Amino acid sequence: MEEVKNQKVVQGIKTFLNRTRILDEVSYKNMQIFPLAIESIVDFDYLTLDEALREGQIEIGEKGAGSVPELTVINKGNKPILIMNGEELVGARQNRTVNTDILVKGKSEVVIPVSCTEQGRWSVPTKEMETPDYVSPIRSRVSLLKGVSHSLSRGTGYTADQSAMWQTVGNYQAEHSVRSPTGAVDDVYKSKKGDIQKYLDAFSKKKNGWNGMAVAINNRFIGLDTFDSILTFGKVWAKLVRSYALDALNNVRESHLAKENIEKILERLKEAEFKIFESVGLGYDARISSGSYIGSALIHRKNQLYGVVHLSVFNKEPEGEGQEQHIEQAEMKPASERTKFYNKT
Repeated sequence: MEEVKNQKVVQGIKTFLNRTRILDEVSYKNMQIFPLAIESIVDFDYLTLDEALREGQIEIGEKGAGSVPELTVINKGNKPILIMNGEELVGARQNRTVNTDILVKGKSEVVIPVSCTEQGRWSVPTKEMETPDYVSPIRSRVSLLKGVSHSLSRGTGYTADQSAMWQTVGNYQAEHSVRSPTGAVDDVYKSKKGDIQKYLDAFSKKKNGWNGMAVAINNRFIGLDTFDSILTFGKVWAKLVRSYALDALNNVRESHLAKENIEKILERLKEAEFKIFESVGLGYDARISSGSYIGSALIHRKNQLYGVVHLSVFNKEPEGEGQEQHIEQAEMKPASERTKFYNKT
C-alpha cells in the first residue's frame, strides 16, 4: 500500500488540533483525565460498533474457514459504522482486536485486519462475534500502532506484529497474576472488573461536553482519544476508561501532571510527521509520529471539508514498559505452539 500525498487531509488534522481545548482535569487515585473539547467544523453521521451490534446492523465473523489476521464485516444498514482501533471482538474461533480505525460503508462487506488476543484457542463456540465493554489495554494499542505503522511503511498493509501482541497480553496476565487457560486478555479484564469499576465510577458524572480525553497515570502522559462528536465520545468513553484504568492498577502512586504538559504535547503534535494512506473503509488513515509519541487518525470528507473522526495518540513507552516483567516463562506457550494458531487458514 502506497502513501498518499494529500495536504488537505493533513490540514484537516491540524485544524482539529488547533480547535482543541483542554479543560480542567479530573482525577482518581493515580489516574488523571484531562477533558478535550473541540469546536469541530465537520462531524459525521455513523453508528458505533456497540450501536450497530445492538440494532442488528452488523455481522462479524471468520473469513471463510478462518484466518487469524482477518475477519469479515457486513454492514447491513445504510449508515457507516465506526470500529475503533483496539476494539476487542470475542467469539468465533478466537478473540481478536482491530488493528486500525475503520469506517465501514453502509450496505457493504469488508475484510478487516485484526490481531489475536487469545493465543490458546482455535474453535467455533459462536458463529458471530461480539464486543465487550472495554477496548484493548494501552500497551496492546501501542503495539498495534507500532506494528501497523511499520507494515504500512513497507507497503504490506494494515498488518500488526502478532508475536508482540501475544507478548503484551502475556505481560498483562503476569502483572495481574491471572492464569488464563486460553491466554485471553478478556480473562484479565474479568479478574479486575471490580477494581476497574472504581475508576469508572469516580469519573462517570464528570464527562459532559467532552469530545475526548488525555490521560496521565503516575505522573506520566499515557495517551489520548478524541472524536468529531461529543455524542460519539459519550457512547464509547466507558470502554476507553476501562482500557486506561487497567494500566493504572499497578504501582499506584499520586499523579500530579500539570495541564501545561498536555498543552505542550498538543502543540508538538501539530508539527508531527504525518503519513497518509487509504483507509480500510471510508476515508483516510493518517499515521502520526513525533518523538516519543505515536498515533493515528481516521479522516473523512464531508461537503468538501476533511475532518477527523477519531484521533488517538500514545506515549511510545507507556507506564509498565521497561519495568521488570514478572513473567514465568513456564506459563507461556512455546513460540512453536503460538505460531500453530497464527498459521491457521
